Amino acid sequence: MNIDRPDDISEDVYVGFVRALFRDAGILLVGAFTQGAMGLLVYWKTSAAIYLALAILMVATAIGRYLAIRRVSPDTIVTYGSALAWERYYIVAGTIHGSAVGLFAFVCLYVVPD
Repeated sequence: MNIDRPDDISEDVYVGFVRALFRDAGILLVGAFTQGAMGLLVYWKTSAAIYLALAILMVATAIGRYLAIRRVSPDTIVTYGSALAWERYYIVAGTIHGSAVGLFAFVCLYVVPD
């Protein structure tokens, strides 16, 4: 892939899309609260300590993702190359957060069923 210019999408559309990813991360705090509450409710019902650990993990990764996104100013994303780099950064943070939520689901279904 040529990182100097996009292949299928105009540069300004792609840069605008990536900028939008970093504009409002506040919803991640709502997600952190609801995921933590869900983990604590399952822990309360089952008394399995793994759910307490997973609740903490989900909240920590959501807050970490929020802080990671907030540290990026959308105004610094001006070229296709910078947009590509910041999009990868966003994807890595999302993958870490999604893995924590997925681990919770796996434990709920297979390890310590609720």
